[in-house]
Amino acid sequence: MGGEYIIIDDPLKNREDAASTVIRDKLWEWYTSTLYTRLEKDGCILLTMTRWHEDDLAGRLLRLAETDPAADQWEVLNFPAIAEKIRHTEDIRDEGDALWVDKYPCSRLDTIKAAIGAYDWNALYQQRPAPTEGGLFGTTVKIPYGDIIDVQLQTEEQVSKDVTLTRLLLIGVLAFGAKKKTKTVNYCLVIEYKKDGIQTKGVFSGEKCNKLYSEIVTWRQKAAEKAAKNAPVEIPTAAAPVSDQPDAAAEIAKFKSLLDRGAITQDEYDAKKKQLLGL
Repeated sequence: MGGEYIIIDDPLKNREDAASTVIRDKLWEWYTSTLYTRLEKDGCILLTMTRWHEDDLAGRLLRLAETDPAADQWEVLNFPAIAEKIRHTEDIRDEGDALWVDKYPCSRLDTIKAAIGAYDWNALYQQRPAPTEGGLFGTTVKIPYGDIIDVQLQTEEQVSKDVTLTRLLLIGVLAFGAKKKTKTVNYCLVIEYKKDGIQTKGVFSGEKCNKLYSEIVTWRQKAAEKAAKNAPVEIPTAAAPVSDQPDAAAEIAKFKSLLDRGAITQDEYDAKKKQLLGL
């Protein structure tokens, strides 16, 4: 039996499922091999879901639509808790307005954001699973040293084993996961800092991680010494390093979509992936 109208409601039940590549792949296989094959001619699919992860079902479908004009082109209705600069034409709010003012005014939403953190806020309330505060590879973020609460230098392998940190990497996880076969040890900066009075955390990658880590630690030590003497402290700004991973990750995701659709073979995908990762 087929269906003319198919509704998919929250196919990922929580963040744990969304963070699992295995579960996301199984969901994609179910959609392409089971559900989609039952859609009648001129049928419609309504997908409603919380955007836990940018590689979730909605994310994959939107990337496919972007890379292949022949694929289904989706009408996206997104009404975030706080209106952003780019909005749907049906969203008549001004930037910064709350969606449900009577129940969740901006003051209440600000409190919620401070309590749950940038990642969950962007995913659950803004439907944009990527922390704009700097948790993404490839994002340049300027952080005043005085706003840094804690800084750690960790290897990519250490970061990859920490679910709390890998959720901040998003597209970077795919790229550095395959590099464990090499002998090169790549480092990431894990910086906990204040952004507009809100405590957040970012994971950054790049060749300058070691140097920047030393500079931050040295400055904090000297700042503490000056503060003890009531001496003035100059506060420089850290430009969080940019990794060259995101472009490779985006390209790999594109070729993975082609592989899932049967447009390329597994061997072609593997060869392209190795080329992009420089293996």
